[in-house]
Amino acid sequence: MLATLKERKRVQKDVSERINNHKRAIDELKAALDAKQAQRSADDKDVIDEEEFALVKSLKDAKKAYRDSYEELKVVKSETDYLTKVIDQSRAELVSNFETWSERVVLTLRDRFSEIQSREEAQPAGVGGDDVLDNGEMFERLEVERVMEKDPDSLAFHNATKNVRGRHAVQPRKGK
Repeated sequence: MLATLKERKRVQKDVSERINNHKRAIDELKAALDAKQAQRSADDKDVIDEEEFALVKSLKDAKKAYRDSYEELKVVKSETDYLTKVIDQSRAELVSNFETWSERVVLTLRDRFSEIQSREEAQPAGVGGDDVLDNGEMFERLEVERVMEKDPDSLAFHNATKNVRGRHAVQPRKGK
């Protein structure tokens, strides 16, 4: 749809340039016709020569071409406006859907985090040999649980990716 909009805008620009060219031609023909009519003597006011007739015909043709191009511009402009409106609505819907999705994900993670935290708090200290987890460790545990729920086979890939990212994190320079 974006490609169609881009094409319609290009056509709109081309038609606008054509309209401007027609307008310039009309102005030039009108000026030439006025000059020709001014040269005619007062006695020959009703009689026109071939050159003046050709100017009148050319002016009439130029005005028709201008009107046709202007009508074409109105059609292309309405198409462009429609496509712009549809694209804007689609973008708004996409953003809305993303916000809804992200809120669900955050709520799900928050619920799981609270559940794990409640289990940890309910378990007496020293039972099971687990240390008290900080927020970062709890988040890592949530991530592992999420990966295991979706696709247990991908846990190795998830851990490897996390390790690679950890290695590429900012590391202190070795002293000189």
